[in-house]
Amino acid sequence: MAPADRRAELVSSYLLACYFGNSLPVVGIAALSRYLGHAWANAVFAAVSTLLAIVALIVGSRYRGPQAELDASGAGTRDARPFGLRSTRDESRSTR
Repeated sequence: MAPADRRAELVSSYLLACYFGNSLPVVGIAALSRYLGHAWANAVFAAVSTLLAIVALIVGSRYRGPQAELDASGAGTRDARPFGLRSTRDESRSTR
């Protein structure tokens, strides 16, 4: 989680990204529809969306991150909780 003095900045950035992620495709299709027609604008949008999804899959498959390396080596698979946190149920078992 973000530090307390930066939380509002993080939330506003997240909401701004969500807003643009929802509104820019609609505005783009409307602009393309004016010049190409509705069917072609939707086809272009579908092609661009497919291309971006393929790029995301390729980038995601090339970069697995540090946690994936730990999981591949067998280290770090014993406790999946971050920072070694335990639930209260685990603590009550260890005190018996």
